[in-house]
Amino acid sequence: VYKNEFQLAKIDIGNQYDYINNSIQSMILAKDNSIWIGTFSSGLYKLNENDNGVFSIKHFKISEKRILSLTEKINGNILCGTENDGLFEYIQKSGEIKNYKYNRLNSDGLKSNSIWTVYNDDKDRIWIGYYNKGIDVYDDSYSKFNSFKNSPSQTNSLNSNSVTAIANDKHNRLWIGLLDGGVDVY
Repeated sequence: VYKNEFQLAKIDIGNQYDYINNSIQSMILAKDNSIWIGTFSSGLYKLNENDNGVFSIKHFKISEKRILSLTEKINGNILCGTENDGLFEYIQKSGEIKNYKYNRLNSDGLKSNSIWTVYNDDKDRIWIGYYNKGIDVYDDSYSKFNSFKNSPSQTNSLNSNSVTAIANDKHNRLWIGLLDGGVDVY
């Protein structure tokens, strides 16, 4: 059991304990209290804690690229934004993993494989922040993307096309962190 001190989390790997010794890039706590961890080059981990404070681990070798951002959809699926490997979705019910990638022939799809942040809002829309491509908002009920980009001639556009973080507040405003551009509010 963990106390108010820093210590490596013990991971049960069968008949012994181990630690995750990969560089951690992103983490979320899911609604079911599992912890999802995106690594620098070793894929995705899911941790579940037992009553004794020991964690069991499941490893998903989805990508050798950095998993920069994680979010949970309303249905419990986990989305992973990666550096140059697109968007991954772990389907909770089936255990299937889907990989969505940029296709230059599809103007209605992802704008880039460099996805710096993903966020799922209360309407189950997926906000995707890219390196140098702005933001896409995917609405599953309409199966379409809406895009937001920096446009220097418009005062109400994004201040930068490189989006590093997206969060919301109690007033349902989105706070958008930008590389070299500060923070925008939507």
